[in-house]
Amino acid sequence: MQPLSWTDMPQQGSRHPTNMLQLRDQKGGDFETIENIRKSGIDICSQPKEVECRAKDNIYVPLAELGQNVECNPSVGLICRNKDQGIPPICYNYEIRVRCCVDTVCDWSDWISKYYPSVGPEGGDFETIENIRKSGIDICSQPKEVECRAKDNIYVPLAELGQNVECNPSVGLICRNKDQGIPPICYNYEIRVRCIPPICYN
Repeated sequence: MQPLSWTDMPQQGSRHPTNMLQLRDQKGGDFETIENIRKSGIDICSQPKEVECRAKDNIYVPLAELGQNVECNPSVGLICRNKDQGIPPICYNYEIRVRCCVDTVCDWSDWISKYYPSVGPEGGDFETIENIRKSGIDICSQPKEVECRAKDNIYVPLAELGQNVECNPSVGLICRNKDQGIPPICYNYEIRVRCIPPICYN
């Protein structure tokens, strides 16, 4: 995940990066809508947190001072209709930029147990973040916190179970049979994770 930032997309007809997206409709106005931009193949989110619009040939003039009747918001993007303008009845050529957010779990997930302990010295219980995500459960790849417990002893703190296990946000839970005492087999564990709040990205 990346810090707060606006889109940084290549402008049409140029290999140099720009912070604005531009898709002009030459018929009835200028329609830089989120839907049209996504249909063009540019990878932006479908529900931006914020949108900024400007006239391509007047980039330092605030939208409100351009004297045109346009719609610019996160719901649609930008819409400018020629028929809504004065004299001459034609829209400027506009471009927009968007700021998106990643939707993540902000609270604790449900308890998860996707891996039943295998037998043998190389066996154990491997409730890792990677294994859980590969199973199809949608959890974040870098949790802020992780809690682990034995599935059949949910009220006993992990430290009091008498087993040597790894439980942290970097990996999830790993218990290896060869690291245990007698009998040399891991309990069946489950974990839950808490992810960071949504953040915006470019």
